[in-house]
Amino acid sequence: MSATVLIIEDEPAVLQLEKRILERMGCRVLAASSAELGLEVARKGQLDLILLDVMLEGASGFDLARQLRQEEQTRKIPIVFVTAKDEPQDMIEGFATGGLVYLTKPFSEKNLETAIRSVLPPQE
Repeated sequence: MSATVLIIEDEPAVLQLEKRILERMGCRVLAASSAELGLEVARKGQLDLILLDVMLEGASGFDLARQLRQEEQTRKIPIVFVTAKDEPQDMIEGFATGGLVYLTKPFSEKNLETAIRSVLPPQE
């Protein structure tokens, strides 16, 4: 698998775990620690997937997802929310803003890997 994945996560330990899992899967990993930086990175490149935390400095992950869905160059990038927000209303908002998977923290490595594989387009 040679997909390019952007992780938007402000917790260093979670970011490192996600990065390690993705690299083990053969993905190229980009990272951003804020919604603003994540949007900037997403606009620049060809991404196959975004792993997006909900609680970020500045804008929320939900707000960022809405913005990504409105822009031509980012609207089709699959989004997997990875977050500690586990209330039913949070999940509803995650899907309403364009998330394909809503994974709550703490998560197992296997659950994250399965979520990633379920939304990544087949790689050649």
